Amino acid sequence: MDKLVKYLLLPLCIYVLSITKSVAYHTALDISGSWKHSEKPAWIQINFTNNVGEAVVFDHKNNIKANGLTVINQITANSDNNAEHNFHWSAKMYSMANDNFVDVKLTLATDDTLIVFALNEHNAWYEVLKLHRQLP
Repeated sequence: MDKLVKYLLLPLCIYVLSITKSVAYHTALDISGSWKHSEKPAWIQINFTNNVGEAVVFDHKNNIKANGLTVINQITANSDNNAEHNFHWSAKMYSMANDNFVDVKLTLATDDTLIVFALNEHNAWYEVLKLHRQLP
């Protein structure tokens, strides 16, 4: 019985635990779904197709014309995370000031808080948007 545990059951348990950890990690990093703007009565839907995501306004109480607008596109997972902010995704976000999409980084501060960072004129990342996950 000891040999059975040592050579069969122990490796099997280690394998199952590694799969469980991997699934939990990727589930925690799933940002698909509905998010509420932290400062405005606005809700954004994030969807992924072929591992590329986009964030679309689906309800903005203060600006009905914003409904349906893509505010963040080209959301892709990072393979190398920035140690300072632990960025999980790179993307492009619409900037009214530039009338164009600019580079941004996204990270999950908590399981239900997504923060978007942009570069300032000194090439430092700063927070431009905070979203809170809305559960169905």
